[in-house]
Amino acid sequence: MGPLTASDAIYLDANATSSLRPEARSAVLALLEKDSEIKNPSSVHRGGRAARKLLNDSRAQVLALLTGDPNSKAKLFFTSGGTESCNTLVHAFLGGDTGHIVTSAIEHSAVLKPIALLESRGYSVTRILPQRDGRVSGDEFVSAVRKDTVLVALMTANNETGAIQPIIEIATLLRKGGYSGAIISDFTQAVWKTTITAEELFRAGVDAICATGHKVGALKGAGVIVLSDSICREFQPLLLGGSQEESFRSGTENLLAIASFGAVGAALAPRLQEEVSRMRELRELLWSSLKDQLPNLHRITPMDTETEIRSLSNTLHLEVPGCRGDDLVVALDLSGVACSTGSACHSGKQGASPVMQAMGLSRDVVRLSLDWNATEEIVRRGAEVFTRVVTVMREKGSRE
Repeated sequence: MGPLTASDAIYLDANATSSLRPEARSAVLALLEKDSEIKNPSSVHRGGRAARKLLNDSRAQVLALLTGDPNSKAKLFFTSGGTESCNTLVHAFLGGDTGHIVTSAIEHSAVLKPIALLESRGYSVTRILPQRDGRVSGDEFVSAVRKDTVLVALMTANNETGAIQPIIEIATLLRKGGYSGAIISDFTQAVWKTTITAEELFRAGVDAICATGHKVGALKGAGVIVLSDSICREFQPLLLGGSQEESFRSGTENLLAIASFGAVGAALAPRLQEEVSRMRELRELLWSSLKDQLPNLHRITPMDTETEIRSLSNTLHLEVPGCRGDDLVVALDLSGVACSTGSACHSGKQGASPVMQAMGLSRDVVRLSLDWNATEEIVRRGAEVFTRVVTVMREKGSRE
């Protein structure tokens, strides 16, 4: 295998954003060609009705993908993306000005920062640290809930380590124990990388989940919030204005991004199990290729077992002693491999990410996340380049 060129550069940063799927591209091009026929979904004329039909068709397609049920009664509405969805859910079910919030220390910043803002305004917050495998303890999480707890927020899967969190177990125990406050979950990374469905979370007692289209191969600019059909609490919208999205979220919908999300949902839902299994096999091929060639490589992403899937199928988070993560990412990029040290929201910042700090890990980490179009050839070439770059960096470091 020769050196990589710009035309065959390898993309291993899908958890930051996924490449545009062909179904999404086709939906966007088709909509652009019909621009004279499809207008504002809120308008009552023919162009508005056509837009509204496309909007609602896409809504049903995305809902079926997320819930695993084409007949789901859950309520889905669109936002501008994952950050808005997470921020909205943090504030949506708070009925007063004070109370107690339980969350994990490894949430995305779109959850951690609005919770920190609430804390500065009088709420008390308990942040549960992860265990060594990157997952929080269900017992510890449940024990942290008090009589004055008004919100529980726990992501379904972590965007950096890939660790699947015990949200279903925790929600079940809380509801059986009489907890009546809100439970929300950032579902963003779980879509297409696991077979977990929002319906499973809802049955366990979760009130609402959120996700975004560009993590699954749709255009950037379309996020969603999905509310359980059994929810019995008032939802407070974050954005006020018109009555779009049944007043759950005001603002004219991004029809191009939404149509692309719907197209991905329609194409992906029937083959989800197959795609998840394929990605898991490729991820394990990547891991075996690296660990066989590089000594002292530590896998942070949990290993699956015969009875339990414990991580996202596409994610491999590694601690690489002797190679500072930021420097390794730059060196890999110069060699034609795109990856990251963790969340794209923290790229370019010095020091370990909040997730790594919570786990007590160093800055010598890198996240490899396979995209939907990954192949065995891509994985093998990526592993070859990774091995070569790490070997050179370690040799250079030992001489300095």
